[in-house]
Amino acid sequence: MAEEKKELMDVIENASLFRYGTPGVDGFQGKVATFEKEIAEQLGHKYVVATNAGTSSLMACLAALGIGMGDEVIVPGYTFIASISTIAMMNAVPVLAEIDDSLTIDPTKIKEELGWYPETTFEVGIVKTIDWYLNNRTWWENIISGEYRDYYERMYTNR
Repeated sequence: MAEEKKELMDVIENASLFRYGTPGVDGFQGKVATFEKEIAEQLGHKYVVATNAGTSSLMACLAALGIGMGDEVIVPGYTFIASISTIAMMNAVPVLAEIDDSLTIDPTKIKEELGWYPETTFEVGIVKTIDWYLNNRTWWENIISGEYRDYYERMYTNR
């Protein structure tokens, strides 16, 4: 716990709350990149992507899967609002499915009542997510480059 507290205080005291930046400029320390690298090594994975919240993670997954305008995404009728709102934010259509005693989607209801069968398995969906990030390197490199700073400066200076 002491190590985590030290790392947290280091970020707060140096006002280094942004994910991307240039090391050494404006106190940027690259803590997230270091964290991702260490977790990837610990798990034995080539890549790890940290997000600020579950909602952001859901958005990233939906984008990586190519979910967009008019796509239907089945969600349990008993869920947290982010499960539905992220789908709507991608201009897709959330489709509520009945739940069973476990409070999760009842797969028999999906087939029987909605007549829906999955186009993609979970495993294929994860591979698609990773491929999206690999194939959209320019998108995330623009973020990493620090060009976002001009935007933040215009938007938030002297507020």
